[in-house]
Amino acid sequence: MLYHAMNRKADSDAALARYTKTHSDDDPVGNGDIHAYRGEADAAFAWLERAYNQKAAALANLVSDPGTTRFCAR
Repeated sequence: MLYHAMNRKADSDAALARYTKTHSDDDPVGNGDIHAYRGEADAAFAWLERAYNQKAAALANLVSDPGTTRFCAR
């Protein structure tokens, strides 16, 4: 997300690819959060759906997580 904020698209894309490869099974909510931050709503909601299907415990934190506004503000 930092690379994205710095407008370093290639670095942001590479970092996201590494994170997704490493954490696609254990952090679908985090992957969704990253996509939401980048303004990629379709990908963000796809990851949230994956999290729901996996019954990811982190979904319980979405209501109280200040970062969640990224999911709602787009």
